[in-house]
Amino acid sequence: MQQRKGIATVEFAVLLPVFVLLTLGMLEVSRYLHTFQRATQGAREGARFAAGTDEGPEVVKEKVQETFWGKEYSDIPASDREKVGIEVSIPEMAGGATVVKVYCNYEDFSPFPPFYAKTLETQSVFRREP
Repeated sequence: MQQRKGIATVEFAVLLPVFVLLTLGMLEVSRYLHTFQRATQGAREGARFAAGTDEGPEVVKEKVQETFWGKEYSDIPASDREKVGIEVSIPEMAGGATVVKVYCNYEDFSPFPPFYAKTLETQSVFRREP
């Protein structure tokens, strides 16, 4: 019976690092996908806003930032806001493509080498209505 307790301890010692790595990997992938989804949603909302109004690129960039950061946008320090790059292309006349690109530096927390891009890029295109 004493030998069985020793075997269980060895099995636990072998499997614990595997479970910890799997858990950290799942958390890392979840954070990456969440950040990518926020960037995509920001680009989509910015392009939709720009296609439907006559506002300039600076107002559209502000809209993208608000969508990316959420309701607590006013509490975000300026240094963090600068981590999100936004390019806005608004056509002069109706029927042209309004393009909003969002670039975001992703900061991981795991000690593993990244298997993904460290800079997230996404864009959204809407046709400008008359």
